[in-house]
Amino acid sequence: MDLTDLKRKVQAARRFIVEIDGRSFTLQRPSRFDMQMAAAQAGMVHGDPGARLHWERLVLLGAIVGWQGVTVADLGLPEAGPLDHDDGAVLLLLDAQPEWGDQLAQALWERLAQASEAEGTAAKN
Repeated sequence: MDLTDLKRKVQAARRFIVEIDGRSFTLQRPSRFDMQMAAAQAGMVHGDPGARLHWERLVLLGAIVGWQGVTVADLGLPEAGPLDHDDGAVLLLLDAQPEWGDQLAQALWERLAQASEAEGTAAKN
């Protein structure tokens, strides 16, 4: 198996679907390294009081790797048609639909907690 196949399998193992209001969001659990990089980018090492919120947002933005059923109208615009997934579109969507962001974040943190618990159990065995 080559490296590309391994990478694809690792990513697939980290992915899960969250359904919200008839839309399907694909999230990918970030690696420990991804979490550390987001913490550094958010300024958590400098004791910035807003850093945790910034860190949580960065982690969520990186975790949303795809969607289906999301439309331009979900941004609050009168236009119709599908909204293609990209980093800029994720930002616009979370700003337009903050409750979706809250639900996606909750699902992500729950998955991260489950993964951490599973790793802890495996380490004890």
